[in-house]
Amino acid sequence: MKKILGVPLVMVVIGLVVVGGAMAALVSYLSNPVTADATVDSPLELQIRKASGQQWGNSLDLGTVYGGGEALFRIREINRANTDITADLVIMVNESGVVNKCEELDIVFRGVGSTTWHNISCVEAGNNLEFKITDTLIPAGHDQEYEVNATFNKYAKGTYVATVQHR
Repeated sequence: MKKILGVPLVMVVIGLVVVGGAMAALVSYLSNPVTADATVDSPLELQIRKASGQQWGNSLDLGTVYGGGEALFRIREINRANTDITADLVIMVNESGVVNKCEELDIVFRGVGSTTWHNISCVEAGNNLEFKITDTLIPAGHDQEYEVNATFNKYAKGTYVATVQHR
């Protein structure tokens, strides 16, 4: 029986096969691809509601309003990011199926707890009336609330819906 380094040839061949198989399994194990899944959500959440105590939502039916009437509501911005975010906050008001005019509505806002009301200028954008609060700063991990007072002028008559978005 032939020997290699004092070991029978059969044992050397069996040893090489076992070591080769182990190496093949190890290479297969180490070469498996690594994957990771991530869900990315918007860092900003916007909510709107008619009065405190009501549920927050994505839009608000202001109801049937006539000239001279008011609608009070609140907007909340939530920054879920780890960094401060500055953005424009746009309040859109629409009366379904009607071309709306800025003469129908005046909007003022203030931060919750503030006593100072600020005017917001109106822009006609298709059927929407848009009121933009520019450069709102939302600190990382915080939320901010605004009180909004919409006063309908003599031209207004109908059912209005308000929504809010960032730009």
